[in-house]
Amino acid sequence: MKPYPAYKPSGVEWIGEIPEHWEVKKLKHFSKIVLGKMLTPQDKGNFSKKPYLRAQNVLWEKVDATDIKEMWFSENELIQFRLNVKDLLVCEGGEVGRTAIWKNELEECYIQNSVHKVTLIENYDPVYFLYCFLLYGQLGHFDAIVNKVSIGHLTREKLKEIYCMAPTSLEQQSIAAFLDRKTHRIDTLIEKEQRQIERLKEQRSAVINQAVTKGLDPDVQMKDSGIEWLEEKPEHWEVKKLKMVLTEKLKYGANESAELDDENLPRYIRITDFDDMGKLRTETFKSLPYDIAKEYLLKNGDVLFARSGATVGKTFQFKNYDGEACFAGYLIKATVDEEIIISDYLYYYTKTNSYENWKDSIFIKATIQNISADKYSILDLPIPPVSEQQSITTFLDRKTNQIDILIEKKHRQIGIFKEYRTALISEAVTGKINVRSQ
Repeated sequence: MKPYPAYKPSGVEWIGEIPEHWEVKKLKHFSKIVLGKMLTPQDKGNFSKKPYLRAQNVLWEKVDATDIKEMWFSENELIQFRLNVKDLLVCEGGEVGRTAIWKNELEECYIQNSVHKVTLIENYDPVYFLYCFLLYGQLGHFDAIVNKVSIGHLTREKLKEIYCMAPTSLEQQSIAAFLDRKTHRIDTLIEKEQRQIERLKEQRSAVINQAVTKGLDPDVQMKDSGIEWLEEKPEHWEVKKLKMVLTEKLKYGANESAELDDENLPRYIRITDFDDMGKLRTETFKSLPYDIAKEYLLKNGDVLFARSGATVGKTFQFKNYDGEACFAGYLIKATVDEEIIISDYLYYYTKTNSYENWKDSIFIKATIQNISADKYSILDLPIPPVSEQQSITTFLDRKTNQIDILIEKKHRQIGIFKEYRTALISEAVTGKINVRSQ
């Protein structure tokens, strides 16, 4: 696609040049902006109880209407805060500026004061400005104007003063239609890659589950394990509780705040530091002073279990780490006796359906999702001879590595698609390309 014939300075540094016939206007000059109503939990009299949107209902480019709350509105407030089709919804807090278009996802709905309703005047296309705001979010412009350090708020006054590119009405419609078409194609490709990633993860899980609970010999004699969530196991395997295969008692980590990031000190490993693939995140590095960390230092092969919260039961194997590390209080350390069970085998077991079923059985009996050291200590494990464990883990290392390479390749492809999507939106809404010239 060709650029426009001529460009001019926009007068706004971060926008740069724009097509010669375009304008730059503040949002307040072509819209009406209303910040939603403060939460009213109780009826104050002649009020009506109605559904309303919170910031968490407003996602980039779409509204999540699956968890809608209700509150009380007066007659005047029903007029002031009601959403109409094609209103832009802009988040005031949280991820400030996150924007979607209201498409009558509900027959009647209103807004709470974490969301702005932006109603554009005639001849201004909301889809075009949705893409503009998407670009502003990707560029960090919304964060910049609220001086976001900890918790920023995109007030109505700040939103009104935002500069926007203003092509002609026909160009806005053309750009919006072009981007709808192009981004839909890109999103379809991304969804296809994500589905393939999920299938690869399922395949990975199935391979681990089969090898760790049934072994590698398809003709092996099986017998009832005596464990509800495990069912059958190879006849020659033993069943032992976790506490019986450790060299020391399960240990809780340090209850210390993560304030330091000195790479010369032991790394402080928290639940948020390892991902679902068992990899440490480099960007979350924190450390502890050695005099505190020394009581919680990890040895190669230690397995960490998360004990509470949304990640309860999640595990991490401390292995081949270049340096010293300790662990945080919401984690529990297991140091195995490798004459009974090798660390790799235990870690693989925590990725099986049997382990997930065991976790579910714990949660059924509890009012909150929490697995203490005492509960982990009585986790039943199917244990083959050590030589067989080594064969199983060697097999799984090879098979999972092959799958992980494919998954990483898919993630890289998704990254390329997303970068292209961002670049395309940027070029179209800023007039770097003339979409009507194609």
